[in-house]
Amino acid sequence: MARSSALGIFHGYRAFALLVAAFFAPCAAAQTPITVSPLPIVVGPAQVGQSTQTVITLTNTTDSATAIGVFVDGGQLTDCDAIYPNFDTSHGPWPTECYAQRAQGENSLHYSTVGCGNVAAHSSCSVVITFTPHIALPTGGQLQVGPADAQSTLPLELFDFTAQAIPPQTVSGTVLAVEYIDRDLLHFFVTAIPAEIHALDAGQFPPWVRTGRSFWVYPPGTPIANAAPVCRYFTTPDAGFNTHFYSAFPQECNAIPTRFPGLWTLETMDAFGVLQPNAASGACPAGTSPLYRAYNGGPNVNHRYMTGLDTRALMTGDLLSWTPEGYGPLGVGMCVPE
Repeated sequence: MARSSALGIFHGYRAFALLVAAFFAPCAAAQTPITVSPLPIVVGPAQVGQSTQTVITLTNTTDSATAIGVFVDGGQLTDCDAIYPNFDTSHGPWPTECYAQRAQGENSLHYSTVGCGNVAAHSSCSVVITFTPHIALPTGGQLQVGPADAQSTLPLELFDFTAQAIPPQTVSGTVLAVEYIDRDLLHFFVTAIPAEIHALDAGQFPPWVRTGRSFWVYPPGTPIANAAPVCRYFTTPDAGFNTHFYSAFPQECNAIPTRFPGLWTLETMDAFGVLQPNAASGACPAGTSPLYRAYNGGPNVNHRYMTGLDTRALMTGDLLSWTPEGYGPLGVGMCVPE
């Protein structure tokens, strides 16, 4: 992540477009007969297997009563959309993992209306959106709002929304590390710092958007047996590239200034906590999962940290050809709570 965004977005290319549209929707909504609040519409976050609800208020701003029709259209968004938003028959197929994600089923999104059958002039009704994710990837879509009478001259309005899904939290006291992508550079950045997450999600550092990937880690200073603090480096202004690097191995952290003099600045020796994999086999201790590490090969250096073998296969396969790093045959960089 570039220094301009180091103080710090989202679910991928399509989701970024949705958020931008939702962000500007309030200005447009003020001129339409039916207004929606709050905007932007963000549902969740919800852990896999759990449900969350968001209540949306619809207001009839006309001088006569009208029945308000509502339709919610949602679809799965993944980091495949972030990396390959334009893949089709003319560009070649999506990577196998993208089809595999789709095959796992769309995230469950349901809605109901309250009092929208006949809304008096300048009165309101509600839409209750329930989100129950099946997989830890986000969903986005549109809330379509308009008069229920198809013969009405009032327009149908579209309001974009996003529904955020996160992995189940199985270890209490852990914090979520969220991944972002700069699609212009195909660079990835992950952070567990709430202030950075908030700034990135608020759009303060474009073009960074969320990939939809996240994983749980121990907060800095957590007194967990065998936990290892993770160092975080950022490139110096003279390095010629902008990126971050993380490691859970002190010997690797301490060697960076010597191996790459003048190129990296230590930001912290305790960005968050993880467990270390076996240096020979890459095996993780019980209760933890591998966090794979891959390197893009430069010259604009970047690393990606991934929990899924499908994502690892995407990054290190023929399409992108990133180099596995870390420990063991699969390149395990850290072990994170399951």
